[in-house]
Amino acid sequence: VAPLLAAVGGARRRGPPEGDGKGAGHARGVERACQLRALAGDAEPPRAAGVVLVRARQLADAALLAPRLDAPLARGSAELAVYARELRDTVDEWREEQVEMGIAGERLVAADRVAMLREESAALADAAEGASSSEGAFRIRLLGETLDALRHLEVDLAFQIELLRAQLGASAGADAGYSRNNFSYGSTPYGTWRTLAAATPVAAALARIRDAADSSHAFVAGSSLGWFCFYLALGSDVPAIGYELLPALHAHALRTTDALSERARALGCVLKLPELCCADILDADFSKVHLAVLASQCWDDDLRARVAAKLCAECPRGAVVIDYHPHDTTAETAEAGVSEQVPGLELLCCVTGRVSWELEFQFFILRVPCRDALPGPLSSS
Repeated sequence: VAPLLAAVGGARRRGPPEGDGKGAGHARGVERACQLRALAGDAEPPRAAGVVLVRARQLADAALLAPRLDAPLARGSAELAVYARELRDTVDEWREEQVEMGIAGERLVAADRVAMLREESAALADAAEGASSSEGAFRIRLLGETLDALRHLEVDLAFQIELLRAQLGASAGADAGYSRNNFSYGSTPYGTWRTLAAATPVAAALARIRDAADSSHAFVAGSSLGWFCFYLALGSDVPAIGYELLPALHAHALRTTDALSERARALGCVLKLPELCCADILDADFSKVHLAVLASQCWDDDLRARVAAKLCAECPRGAVVIDYHPHDTTAETAEAGVSEQVPGLELLCCVTGRVSWELEFQFFILRVPCRDALPGPLSSS
């Protein structure tokens, strides 16, 4: 069963296939169905099947959740009632395409998750084997236990309903501040983090944090269930602070941290656990942040711009930023070392890795420039 991901919200925002079911939209649906049938027998979906897989997951998630919202609705939630109606409408609009995809789509979605989890297990085993100390191997072992618990949580229907309630509640009303898109959910597997951490700018930033005598740390903006915070603290042995705006996700992350602490205490070990905050990232202190992870793919444009300005104004010079949101990667821009979509941040390189909603996702590695390269008065680092 596929977990409820950002793909559901994305699917609803993009709408159903164009046409009346007999034109171009229907033709695309049939084409995707044929591709799915050809791919469904594979042990692992090929990378080239990414677009088809995303569409199959959208349909599978919508079809899975829509008929299961009646019981939660009985407990009363106006926002959830509206969402349920929208979801059922989406399922009805896509009915013909769902029939065309049929069991092939379900098999492909299931195969993708199995492949992702298999890759994650292999990455954990490789990290444990390559650990430079018994303490490091022990941290990886605890990280594996933690990820296993989180993977079980994210496919739990009760959690998905809880997450929907939180997403709809956070974006409801004129004074909400952020659109529903900002609260989309997805996860990045540990193997992808290892690929990111091995990139030269990121590896250098992690080394600076480890060697620092002060309170330098990594920062995760949109820490969700704590994925990146646990990767940083347990997998990379650096202090990490995560900010998450949804209390529901934050509460689960805190419970996971408490369980980790109890496990370590029972074994007589001391862990460097992440600090988790349920707060707006615009209120965070970036003055000691040498590495920032921005889970920004679905953020509003205004929020991205304000966070970028805050990073440039507050972070130590040379701080590294990992961003999910696309940046201009034309040859001219890359050669100049400037990100056109986030003024003030320098584009260093791109890294590709698997995420829960896409087979090949491109991350953007950026750097906060030196102070004399930035306009206007800035706070000291």
